[in-house]
Amino acid sequence: MRSFIHRYLDPAGRLGEILFGLIMALGFTGAVRLGREDADSHALFIGILGCNLAWAIVDGVMYVLTELFERGRKARLIREVLTAPTEEVALQRIGDELDGPLMALTTPEERGQIHRSVLGIVRHAKSERPRIRRDDLLGGVAVALIIVLATLPVVVPYLVVSDPNLAVRLSHLIALTLLFLVGAWWGRVVGASPWRIGAGLTVVGMVLVLITIALVSEVFVESVQEAALALGMTPAFVGFIVVALVGAAAEMAAAFSGARKNRLDLSVGIALGSAAQIALFVAPVLVLASYAIGPAPMTLQFWPGAVVMMLIATLTATLISNSGRAAWFSGVLVLGVYLIFAITLYLLPPRAQ
Repeated sequence: MRSFIHRYLDPAGRLGEILFGLIMALGFTGAVRLGREDADSHALFIGILGCNLAWAIVDGVMYVLTELFERGRKARLIREVLTAPTEEVALQRIGDELDGPLMALTTPEERGQIHRSVLGIVRHAKSERPRIRRDDLLGGVAVALIIVLATLPVVVPYLVVSDPNLAVRLSHLIALTLLFLVGAWWGRVVGASPWRIGAGLTVVGMVLVLITIALVSEVFVESVQEAALALGMTPAFVGFIVVALVGAAAEMAAAFSGARKNRLDLSVGIALGSAAQIALFVAPVLVLASYAIGPAPMTLQFWPGAVVMMLIATLTATLISNSGRAAWFSGVLVLGVYLIFAITLYLLPPRAQ
C-alpha cells in the first residue's frame, strides 16, 4: 500500500493531502458534534467517518479531473504551436506558457534557447485528444486512500470511548497532534525548522477549524431557519442559493484561483465537474441512502419551475464554455441568469404540494 501511494503521489502531494485531510477531519468532528449534541459515540462515528469518506472520494475525483485538464492544456498548446503562422508566433506562445517560473532563474538568451528546444520537441509530437488514463484513476485512488488512512486515527476514539464529550476531545487531540507531526515532517522536507513549521501549521489548522465550525454549525444548524423566516426566504431560495453558495465555497475558491492564473480550462472544469458530480452522483446516492438511514425516503421529484431553471442553467453553461474563450460580458451574462433565478425563487416561491 505504501509503495502504491508513493508511486502516484510525490512527497509534496502526500503532505498536502494529509494536511488538508486532517484539517477537514477536524472541521467535520466539530461540525457534526455541534449539529448532533444528543448523539452517542457510535452515531458520531458513523457521521464523521461518512464525511471523511465523502471528502476522500471528492478529492480523488478532483485529482483525476485536474490531471485530465493538465493534459488537455498541453494538447491545446501543441495544437496552437503547430498551427502558428510563423516561428516567432510559435516561440511567443511557448514563452507565454513557460516564462513565468523561469523569469527569476534565466536570462532572456537562455529562455530563448529553451523556447527553441521546446519548439523542436513539439514539432515531432502528436496532438492527441485528452482522455482519462489508468494512471489518473489509480492516482485518484491513491489520493482517497491516503486521506482515509490519515484521518482514520481521528475517528478511533468514537469506537473505544462511550462518553461522546470525551471522545470528541480525544479526537481533536489526536488530530492536532497528527497535524503538528505532519508540519514537522514538512519542515524537514523543505529544510526549515520542524518545530516552527509544525507549530505554525497547527495554529493555522485550529484557525481553519474554528472558521469551518462557525460557518457550518452556526449557519446551517441554528441560523438558517431563523434568518429565512426573518428575511422572508423560501425553502427553495435557501436550498438553491444560500446552501449552494456556502457548500460550494471550496470549489469556488479553487476555480477563482485557476481563473486568476489564466487557467480558464481548469477553472471551468472544476466548476462544471463539481456541479455534474452533485447532480449525477451525490444526489442519487442520497436518495438511495435515505431508504436505509433517513427518517423518510427522499425523491428527485422537482416542481416544473426547478426543472426549467436547471435546463436553462445547463444550456447557458454549455453555450458559454463551448467557445473556449471568455470575456467580461460573458461573465455578466451568467451572473444575470443567476440573479434572475435568485429573484424568482425569492419572490415567486413554488406552490406548496
